[in-house]
Amino acid sequence: MSSDASVVRQTYDSRGNRTSLTTPNGRTTHFTYDEAGHLTTVTDPHGHTTTIVPDRAGLPLRVTDPLGAATHYTRDPHGRPTTITDPTTTWSYDAAGRRTNMLASGRSIDFTYDGAGRELTRHIGESVTLAHTFDQLGRLATQSVTGAAGLPVQRRSYTYRADGNLTGIDDQLTGPRRFDLDATGRVTAVHAANWTEMYAYDAAGNQTRATWPATHPGHEATGDRTYTGTRITRAGQVRYEHDALGRVTLRQKARLSRKPDTWRYAWDPEDRLTSVTTPDGTRWRYTYDPLGRRTAKLRLSSNGEVVVERVDFTWDGTTLCEQTTTSPDLPNPVTTTWDHRGLHPITQTERITAADAPQEEIDSRFFAIVTDLVGAPTELIGEQGEIAWATRSTLWGTTAWGANSTAFTPLRFPGQYYDPETRLHYNFFRHYDPESARYLTPDPLGLAAAVNPVTYVDNPHTWGDPLGLAPKGCGEDPTHKKSESRNAAFREAKRDLEIPVSQQPDEIRRVPMVNRNGHQIMDGGNPVMTREYVYTRNDGSRVIIQDHGFGHYYNEGGVGDQGPHFNVRPWSNPRTGKVPGTAQHYEY
Repeated sequence: MSSDASVVRQTYDSRGNRTSLTTPNGRTTHFTYDEAGHLTTVTDPHGHTTTIVPDRAGLPLRVTDPLGAATHYTRDPHGRPTTITDPTTTWSYDAAGRRTNMLASGRSIDFTYDGAGRELTRHIGESVTLAHTFDQLGRLATQSVTGAAGLPVQRRSYTYRADGNLTGIDDQLTGPRRFDLDATGRVTAVHAANWTEMYAYDAAGNQTRATWPATHPGHEATGDRTYTGTRITRAGQVRYEHDALGRVTLRQKARLSRKPDTWRYAWDPEDRLTSVTTPDGTRWRYTYDPLGRRTAKLRLSSNGEVVVERVDFTWDGTTLCEQTTTSPDLPNPVTTTWDHRGLHPITQTERITAADAPQEEIDSRFFAIVTDLVGAPTELIGEQGEIAWATRSTLWGTTAWGANSTAFTPLRFPGQYYDPETRLHYNFFRHYDPESARYLTPDPLGLAAAVNPVTYVDNPHTWGDPLGLAPKGCGEDPTHKKSESRNAAFREAKRDLEIPVSQQPDEIRRVPMVNRNGHQIMDGGNPVMTREYVYTRNDGSRVIIQDHGFGHYYNEGGVGDQGPHFNVRPWSNPRTGKVPGTAQHYEY
C-alpha cells in the first residue's frame, strides 16, 4: 500500500475486468469472471464468497450468498426482471417493469396502477386492501385500509399548499393535524388535539428551539439549542461533546434527583459507530462490511468478553431486508424480513426458527406495512386487518406506540433503523438523532451534499435521506426517470441509448464536477471528482453517461436541488448536449 491513506488499489485481467479492489485500510475484495467476461464470484475481505450465474448478456440468473441462500431471476427480452425469487419472496412484473404480484412468505400481494404508474391498490391475501387516490397534480390525496368483509380499518387524507408542501393530515385514528410553514417550506408548528410542536431555525438550518409534549419520549431535549459553529452543545436538558473531527462522543441527559443518563460513542477512521456504552453501563459493538453496511450488533457481557445478544443483518444492495436475533435468553432465533417497493417497506414477516436448522420454521407472523408520504411506517396491519402497531411521532421522528401493541417495527424514516440501546436511527453511512434532528457525524460528502453537514432535511414530510448522504425529494417529475438503485438507473440509461446491458465502456474517466456556472466544485480545498462512462453505439456515435452520485445542491432554499442521478450527453457536447430518446436525469 502507498503511504497515501486515501489510495484505492485495483487490479485487472488481460480483458480489462477488475480482479481485486483494496481499500485504503487494506481490505481486499476479489472478483472472478467466466470466459465471456461476466462476473461470477465476489469474495469479500473476510473470505465470504457470493456466486453469480449470469445469462448470455451478463445479467444474473442466480445469485447465491455466502450462507447458501439463492435468488433466482427471469427476464424479458429487454433484460428487465419478470420474476425474482429469493428464499422468502417472488416478484412478478408487467411489460412496463411495474411489480404486479409479490409472493412473500406464502402470502400473495397484488398491485394495480393508474396510467401514470402510480399504485392504486395493494391487495394483501384475502382480507386486507390498501388503496390510494391522487389529486390532479399527482400528489397522494388519500390512503385507506380495509380488512375482512371490507370493514374500514384506517383512512388518511392529505392537503398541500401551492408549492407542494404538506399543510394537513386528517387521520381516522388520531384526528386532524395542521402544519405551519415558513417561506422556505420548513415546518414551524404542528397542531393537533392535545398536541403542539414548535420549531425555530437559524439561517444555516440549525434548530434554535424545539418543543413537543412532555408526555412524549425525548422531552428532555425540548427547549433552546446552543451551538459552537455547526456543532450542537446543548438541546434543552441534553448536552453533547465532540471529538476533533466533529463526531459526537458523549450525549448526556439531565435527570431530576438522580445522576444524568450518559451515552458514550466510539468511531472508526471511516466515521462508523463501532461501540456505545449506555447509561446502565451496557456495551454494544457494531460491525460492518467493506461497503459500509452494518452486518451485526452485539451486546456484550459486563466484562466485555462474551456476546450475550447478537443481531445479524442481511442487505439487498443498500436496502436492509432481514435481521436475525440470537441470545441465550431466547429459546430460538427470531428472524424479521422486510420487503420494499422503492423506499417504502410494504411487508414484515417474523419467523421463529430451529436453533440447529435455520431453514426449519417453528412459527411466523405476517404484517402489511402502511407508510406515510416519504416511506416511514405508520401502522402494521395483521392478516385479518387488525392494527397490530401504530405510531405517534414528532415531526423529526421521535416515535412512541401504544402499550397494547402486539407487534413492533424498528424501521423509521427512509433508510433508518431504530436502535433502542442508543435511541438513535442507524442511517447507513451515519446515525441520526431524532430528538435534535441532526446526525452525529458530518456528511461524508462534505459541502457537496448540503450546506449544513449535520442537519437532516429541510422538511421530513416530503424529503428523506435514505443513505445519510444527500436529501432526496419524494415528488414525481416527468422529465426524470427514477429507479430503485444505482445499477437500475445505469441500466435504464443504457437501454434508452440502445446500448446492450453487457457492453463495457470504451473508457471510464475521472473528471472534476462543476456547478451550473461552469465553476469547479470544491470540498475542503479539493475538487469533487466524478466518473464518466464513454460508449460507442451501433451507429458509430459516441455518448457519455455521467455519474452525478453527489447530486447538485444550489444553496437557494432547496430550489432546483437534484439528488444522485446519471446524465446522458453526446460526445460533441458533454456539458449541455441532449441525446434524442433519453431522459434529462436517471435518478436513483
